[in-house]
Amino acid sequence: MTPLLDLLADGQFHRGPDLAAALAISRAGINQQIQALRAQGMAIESVRARGYRMPGGAEWLDPVGIRRSLRRTFAGITVEVVERTDSTNRALMALDLHSAARQQVLLAEHQTQGRGRRGRVWVSPWGHNLYLTCAQTFDDGLPDALSLRVGSGIAKLLATQGVRGIQVKWPNDLWVADHKCGGVLVEVQGDPLGHCRAVVGVGLNVQTPMSVASQIDQPWSDLRTVGLKASVTRNQLASRVARAIFQSFVTEPEQWRATYAKHDALMGRSVRILSGGDDVHGLACGINHAGELQVNVDGREQAVRSGEVSVRTHA
Repeated sequence: MTPLLDLLADGQFHRGPDLAAALAISRAGINQQIQALRAQGMAIESVRARGYRMPGGAEWLDPVGIRRSLRRTFAGITVEVVERTDSTNRALMALDLHSAARQQVLLAEHQTQGRGRRGRVWVSPWGHNLYLTCAQTFDDGLPDALSLRVGSGIAKLLATQGVRGIQVKWPNDLWVADHKCGGVLVEVQGDPLGHCRAVVGVGLNVQTPMSVASQIDQPWSDLRTVGLKASVTRNQLASRVARAIFQSFVTEPEQWRATYAKHDALMGRSVRILSGGDDVHGLACGINHAGELQVNVDGREQAVRSGEVSVRTHA
């Protein structure tokens, strides 16, 4: 982080002259830095006679602490934190399959082109939420239903951290009361049935500033609002989520399926699925062994492999 951001991270007002003195630059230099940070999407308030502040402050990610925590379980893992990137998934997908570290974590304070499924934009404000990608090399093919494995593992973790009513919406969203608070994006390098690398991106709304609310095009919530314990820091959550992702890769199928069933957001609900050219309406009935969504359509169950799912409401 820049020295100016470190000073503003406490969330308190700091007068321009005080910032200039602390950084040994002119007040004009402070103003230029503030404008540059705002242009990058940083929410910084200015109030006459009071100065500048970052509403709510910020806890910057600590790669050393996260690495230390993860290496208790994953000895050779690499961890990197960047201030900003277009997309953590895109950055790791750009690495060579054969030379990349076997287990790798990349976190960003800010993403300029955060992505969800089907190329959707994931709004990624500075320093409040989690944007991370975990990559792992496999020699004998991918684990089954990877996005559901990961989503279920994270839901199980968040429930232990105080989050109330956390659910997994097939195939890759994390919901609370039909409001999205996170998502999973899985991409693959190499042969999914042989030597390959899973690149698993996760975005979690931890404490989303209201200044970006108008940019989000769907019902949403954040983890602090729905019960994430105040004692859980952003760095602790980052290391715990990364650990849950890697552990989900080796979870026995019956275990992750049981976890998914416990947190299934769609079970028993009327749904609409747009899959390819098909428009399917029916009742969600859980998943099968392949991780496909089971839907009862006019008394017959159909398996849906992929698609866009919406919950139907009735007057």
